[in-house]
Amino acid sequence: MFFFVNTVGYIWGHIGLLVHSNQLTKSEQNVAMKLLLLFLLVVLHHSNSEEHSHDYSVSNRHLAKNVYTELAKKSPDNLIFSPLSLQLILTLTRFGAKGHTEEELQKGLGLSSDLGVVKQSVKDLLANLTGNKPYTVVTANKVYIKEGYPVKSSFKDIAKNIFLADIENVDFSKKEEAAEKINKYVEEKTENLIKNLIKAEQLDKLTRMLLINTLYFKANWSHQFDEDETSIQKFSKSPTESLKVSLMRHVNFYRYGEIPELDAKVLQVPYKGNEVFLTIILPNKVDGLAHIQQNLEKALEPRDLKIHQVELQFPKFKMESDVKLKPLLKNLGIKDLFDDSKADLSGIAPPEPRLYAKDVFQKVYIKFTESGTTAATATAIILGVPMSSHPPVPTPFIVDHPFFFYISKDNFVFFAGHVTKPEI
Repeated sequence: MFFFVNTVGYIWGHIGLLVHSNQLTKSEQNVAMKLLLLFLLVVLHHSNSEEHSHDYSVSNRHLAKNVYTELAKKSPDNLIFSPLSLQLILTLTRFGAKGHTEEELQKGLGLSSDLGVVKQSVKDLLANLTGNKPYTVVTANKVYIKEGYPVKSSFKDIAKNIFLADIENVDFSKKEEAAEKINKYVEEKTENLIKNLIKAEQLDKLTRMLLINTLYFKANWSHQFDEDETSIQKFSKSPTESLKVSLMRHVNFYRYGEIPELDAKVLQVPYKGNEVFLTIILPNKVDGLAHIQQNLEKALEPRDLKIHQVELQFPKFKMESDVKLKPLLKNLGIKDLFDDSKADLSGIAPPEPRLYAKDVFQKVYIKFTESGTTAATATAIILGVPMSSHPPVPTPFIVDHPFFFYISKDNFVFFAGHVTKPEI
């Protein structure tokens, strides 16, 4: 996988939702309807409206907690997923859902019952991606529709005006040509970092729609690590198992705190611009990750951390997750969406034949290195520690055993995961 060597945080992924039909059409006696939605990783920002932002960020953390808790049961090793990407694709689906299907999505996502509020929240998030930022975020939405397929204008309007999607007709029956066109679009939008997203065999006579969101995220640390400070150290995977990893080292002023109820400590590491943060929750015990996972609501709780001078040692690592989300969403109460006899997606297309979701999945890749643009440290220093005749001893924050982390902005969790085996 190609990535920029000078990137501190480069993340990509995709999340998809397949929707099928169990009934026949008039024109195709043996052909059911299928709706395929594929979403690449989404890294978005907070709402301009404090009220809307609060509602949607609460929904975001609600989903992050519930989904991560389910995923962690089956992912003892490294794990990463994007709560916000999942939240957005299910929110879009909710606009096409009716009846009990809509009720389950609303409850499962913790969304407001006011669709106007939800629309404004999504618009605000997407609008916040534009402008001159000290980090790079390039996002694009595309909707491919089978020629002649009657998608409701109301759903297309929401896709275009709320999710800012471009819409294009395509002949899915020409599988190879359609796949080539889609993959070329994705490669262009991700600077050739994501290739062959769609395989021709995934497209067939049942395919009616394809929704794609691409996003490229690149950010530098506010306080870069010096490569000369990186060294090979022991990382304890468990009390009885360890491995050698590259630990980056940096001494600076960070927001730091203790979480007694989790028997852990927490550190926020800012990206350049001090808008997006990596939050690391490090258990005091080598085998303490399980306790954090069992109390995730506390781990994700926004905290008023204090500025400390900290010696941070953090592993260089990259990891990839391929997550099947359908089973756990059903465990969270979103069931009718996947039932070919109960799903009601009549807000997307005519109710007959019935559409239903066949699958939901997500892939994410993340890599952390020392690299980044040197940023002024005045912000942290000015917030200030009083001068002393003796230099203060930095608080150690040595990430040398399993930990939980998430990347967020203004209480929105973009990514969450845990690391038990850092690998480059």
